[in-house]
Parts: sequence; structure tokens; C-alpha cells
Amino acid sequence: MRPDVQDLYGGVTGPLTARGLTCTVEYGLSDWIVHAELPDHSYLIISPPQEPPGHHPAGRPDAWTASWNRDTPPAHRLLYDSTPGGLDEAQHGRLLPLLHALDTHLDRLHVPPRPCAPPHHSQHPMPVSDFTRDLARHLPGGWQPDPTPALTGTDAAGARIWDSGPLPYTAFETAATPRSILTSGHGLQLYVMPRPHRHGQYLVLPMLPPGTGHRHVQGITAPRGIAVPADPARATAAVRRRLLDDHRAASLAALGRSSPGRLQIHVDTDARQRPRIRTGHVNVLRELLDHGARIDPVTGDCHVPDTGSPGQAQRRLAISLHRLRRRGYHVIVHTPIGTISRPPLPHPHLRGRRR
Repeated sequence: MRPDVQDLYGGVTGPLTARGLTCTVEYGLSDWIVHAELPDHSYLIISPPQEPPGHHPAGRPDAWTASWNRDTPPAHRLLYDSTPGGLDEAQHGRLLPLLHALDTHLDRLHVPPRPCAPPHHSQHPMPVSDFTRDLARHLPGGWQPDPTPALTGTDAAGARIWDSGPLPYTAFETAATPRSILTSGHGLQLYVMPRPHRHGQYLVLPMLPPGTGHRHVQGITAPRGIAVPADPARATAAVRRRLLDDHRAASLAALGRSSPGRLQIHVDTDARQRPRIRTGHVNVLRELLDHGARIDPVTGDCHVPDTGSPGQAQRRLAISLHRLRRRGYHVIVHTPIGTISRPPLPHPHLRGRRR
């Protein structure tokens, strides 16, 4: 098998090979498929859609199907289907949910787990919080580190990683690794953590744009996460060269799909009764973030921070929304008793102008 073909789905074959399966990449009806043989001679077939074929860059499918098969006696079981209409449709081409479904099935078959990597005695040159602070200072665009610490593996924000490549799976092989999140002045976010078992490297992974879900990015080529050196200056150069432009371009397309309406801003409350602002406009996000709002790493919602009194938060939000109405935006507030429409305000320079 040619190495370039075998590497097409390295994010799938690597974890399966580590569990003792024999993996090959073969050409199916219209695309490459993974054939993974188990010790009992049953096998898994993992592939993008074959009939009709999908249209995607090589090795980066928009969706996956996976099945367990046995020839004697004949048996077949569908394990995963993120094609349109499938049970896992919402996951699209994401790799982590696919691998989780495969691992769950292999556990039921009592296939031995992946061996634990030997402990790595060398520590990373600096804590991830210090690294992200340095990275934020070097990156253009007003990046800020999120102050809330978390550990990968149990981190709900990991579900918002927007990357179909193998690096996100590598990130979650180590459950107790600290992570940090960077948010730009326009609301884009990066998931940053030490690279497991690679001393002196960090992973920088793109996250979904604020207010979007995986349904909004279907068909959009996901930006690829990268591994960077621990030196902040070199890491900054790598992120700027290999990630930022792709992340920005893809995010603008996704934000356009998620927009609730032309020049509209919707305000409601989340489960914790915090004001939540939904918009598909980068300029609105910039205005809100400039005046104290933040993007929740777990939900991707834009919130007014709950520091200070509730009255102070409401006043900050009201001032920002007033400014945005002056700039032509229509604010729609959803409350338990109904919807309040606040149309754009006339520009101050137009006040008093005679017709």
C-alpha cells in the first residue's frame, strides 16, 4: 500500500492499530475506505459516503459510516452513520464521535484497550496558561486567554473543536491535560493544550465560531489544527502562517449561515438566566467584546459577564445594544412573556434634517 494512501485516514487507522486491529486503506465504490480486521477475523468497514459519493478534499470527508461485519456466519451491524438522514447526522465529518463509537463497540467485543503510553517524565517548558498568555500577546487581533481552567477528556468545550483531522483525537487520549482557550477581538476561539507525549510542543486547535453548531459548518472545509513549538514567537509565526487565515475565512461562512436575519441581533436568556446574544455579524461581536462581553467556551454563546451586580451587567448590555441600534442593527429581545422588537435608531447626524 502506498504510504500516501495509507496516511489518508491516519486519524482512524492509528487508534485502531493501537488496539490490535490490522488496517488497510482500499478503494471502494467511489472513495477510499478503511478495512480493519479484528483478531476473530470479523472486520470493520469505515468510509465516507460511497453511493452517492461525497465531494470533499482527499482524506477529509463530510460524513462517515462504520459497520461491523462477519463472513461466517454472516453478520452485519451498522455502528455509526453521520450521512444525511443517519442517526449521527449532526456530527458530519467529525472524527472524535466516530472513534468513540468504534471504541464502544470494540469494548463490547472485549478487544484489548490501547496500551497506556509510558509516563513522560519531562515537563513542558511552561504551564499552558503561561504559554497562551504569551501567545495572545504576540498574535494580531486582540486575543485574550479564558480565565477558567479545565482538563481535557472531561472538558465540554472540546465538543466545539472544529477539526476533522487526527490531532483532536490525540489531544483527548490524555484525560488529565490542562487546556486553555484564546478568544480574539472578533470572537474566534482557539483550543490550546500541551501535546501529549511530545515534550516542548503544544496543540492549537480551531473552535467553532460563536453562536454556530456543527450543522452550520456542513460542507465548509474545516481549518486544521496544528502542533507548534513551545517558543511563543515561533508558535505565533506558525499559527499566523498555517491556521489564522483559514480559520477566519471558514468562520465567516459559518457565521453567515447562522445569522438569525439581516442586521439582526437576538437576545434571550440561557439555562442560568444570563443574557445571551445571538448574531452572525463580526462587527456586533467586536462591539460586545470590546465592552466586556465574553464567548462561553462550552456553548459558544456571547454573554455579558456576570461579574458585579445583575444591574451593572444589564446596563452594560443596554449601552452596547443602543450603540448597535445607532449603527443600523435591529435588536429583538425574547422574554418569557413575549418578544420585544427594537428597530434601528436614526443616525445622530440625520436628526432634525428637513426633508
